[in-house]
Amino acid sequence: LLFGPPGTGKTMFAKAVATETDATFFNVKLGSLLSQWYGQSSQKIIALFDVARELSPSVVFLDEIDALTTSRAGGSDDTSRRVLNTLLSELSTLRDDDSFAFVLGATNTPWDLDFAIPRRFDHRILVPLPDAPACKEIVRVHTLNGGVEFEGKPSDHLPKTADVKTGQLETPADAVGTACYQRGFTGSDIETLAGQAISNMVHRA
Repeated sequence: LLFGPPGTGKTMFAKAVATETDATFFNVKLGSLLSQWYGQSSQKIIALFDVARELSPSVVFLDEIDALTTSRAGGSDDTSRRVLNTLLSELSTLRDDDSFAFVLGATNTPWDLDFAIPRRFDHRILVPLPDAPACKEIVRVHTLNGGVEFEGKPSDHLPKTADVKTGQLETPADAVGTACYQRGFTGSDIETLAGQAISNMVHRA
């Protein structure tokens, strides 16, 4: 069960697991399984896990797992409880299967989950905001690795309000990454920032 702020790479983590294990990847937003018709949501969940077993080895990534698994103590209706019970049943059954169907769940609000959900996952992993080295590397991935070059000194790419010793910065990418870290940017925020900068550069050209 992956939990942490949005935009920190939980989906990329799940894709990496599927890639490294050469498994079929199911990227499922649980909210999309909701249906206005009686019993259809439960049927979709059962069908999902049936297909995952048939296409084993597989990795099922349940994104936004809190969409269907909020606490039953919070006054949820009969439909929500029925869907939650179906999911819990499938997760329990999957643990006893011989087929390799690995389940990853992700949530930004773990405190909203029903108490039975964390128990269905052997590991609960915090995916935090990127640290300074990670921010620098993310900047490189979305700029230098894509063929975009920086001009000028590292200090030229720092905001005026940044509290950074410029002597510790080796490259402009380090400067941008450090500033992003100080401002608490997520990986997604840095990707957006790089995209906007590249777009502005194209317009100026």
